[in-house]
Amino acid sequence: MMPSFHGEAIVRYRTQIEEATARHLDRWTTGRSFPMAETTQAITLDVIMSGVFGIEHSADPAESRLRQVVKRTLALSVSPVARFGELLNLDREESVGPQRWVIGRLDKAMYAVIARRRAAHEPGARHDILSLLLDVRDEDGAPLTDEEPAQRA
Repeated sequence: MMPSFHGEAIVRYRTQIEEATARHLDRWTTGRSFPMAETTQAITLDVIMSGVFGIEHSADPAESRLRQVVKRTLALSVSPVARFGELLNLDREESVGPQRWVIGRLDKAMYAVIARRRAAHEPGARHDILSLLLDVRDEDGAPLTDEEPAQRA
């Protein structure tokens, strides 16, 4: 694995997880019940957006859009339509039906973030996984294509 995923990077990711959890814990009221699945999904989304994409509470429209699309996808993932989509895609290499539609929406939102990040990228300035992938060069010194960070993120 690349050195970027060892040592200090792991400590950073652990800290992001702790901070996301603490933000949600601060909203809880002692003695009141709360929806556990919804809360843990929200924490997971915060961790993914922060660790993978470097998005916390962004005002950037592309980053906000990606967060919304991922959040909606998580909500859809437990619907009967998602179960139907899973059945349609058994033993397929390419997605069809509802899954293909959802993946298309995710791709569009993710590629917009990749394009904006690439345009403003300063090597080594950020430590999220997307930024680390934008730092990667092949044996000829060429950066990854826009599709490669999306496939690896």
